[in-house]
Amino acid sequence: MIRILIADDQELVRTGFRVVLDAEPDLEVVGEAADGLAALDAAETLRPDVVLMDIRMPNLDGIEATRRLGQLGPRQIGLNAEQTMMSSSAKAALMTASKQRLARASGHAQIIGANIAN
Repeated sequence: MIRILIADDQELVRTGFRVVLDAEPDLEVVGEAADGLAALDAAETLRPDVVLMDIRMPNLDGIEATRRLGQLGPRQIGLNAEQTMMSSSAKAALMTASKQRLARASGHAQIIGANIAN
């Protein structure tokens, strides 16, 4: 079973990811966080295998939260709302901190097919 934490400041997005992921027999959403600081706390407490992290969140952005999560050990997948609006330095920072990146507009098949088991 792969344990997943969803971090996004939009409740509807978190709920949507939960519905998609909970439908898969080998995936379990173990928690949700509405900002970067809450994501760090939840990751430390819940010890998920994977953190789905939005980039733009209050209190601590997803890039910095993902960088800090690297010290806790979960495999991370960074999610960003608007790839075209990210600077090249932000993209580089995200790719350095996370193992994989998915666009927020990714469909069900892309999310489930992401290499989260590696």
